[in-house]
Amino acid sequence: MHDIGLVAAGFGLGVALGVLPGPVQMLLLTESLRGGTGRGFAAMLGANGTFGLLIFALAAGLSFHPPGGPALRAIEGAGGAFLLWLAWDAMRSTARIESAGAAHRGPAPAVRGVLAVLLNPAVWIFLATTASAVVLDAARTGGRPLALVIAAAMIVGLMAMDGTMVLLGGGGRRLGARIARMATPVFAVGLGIFGVLLLVRALTP
Repeated sequence: MHDIGLVAAGFGLGVALGVLPGPVQMLLLTESLRGGTGRGFAAMLGANGTFGLLIFALAAGLSFHPPGGPALRAIEGAGGAFLLWLAWDAMRSTARIESAGAAHRGPAPAVRGVLAVLLNPAVWIFLATTASAVVLDAARTGGRPLALVIAAAMIVGLMAMDGTMVLLGGGGRRLGARIARMATPVFAVGLGIFGVLLLVRALTP
């Protein structure tokens, strides 16, 4: 019974991660608005696949330490610059968004998803704190197999919410080029805000 509760907790934690607004959610929405659900799911594959590898590595016994000092500032600085670039790139694409076959420059959406996770300091802090606590509890209760099941449940919950974000963005695009052109800058601004916050944290003593 306790095992079922742990699995449910893992799933709920994944859902919470997908619901909370953050850089990955903004990325999925903007990519879906720009290129439809195909582009959005490609970005989601990169983001969820990367996060999944990290979670499964944690469940398998790899430990993560909360980043701090120069390492944290480096991640925040690189992540902030990356998000600002994504925001600028999304703004630049707004004029071309009415064409489904419009060219998209820069990294492929899957690569953008990977970088959105790796350059997100919140991900590393989550892995070293909340995720580690949940996985450790599972390992103590049912060993590594249960810890891996918890990790899988977490990923399923996250994918369910991220998939909803992709469908939401793709739905906006299908409603018409005008709506997509109006919505893309809004979410691009959201990416930019996250980028600025990260840069400020990186540069603040």
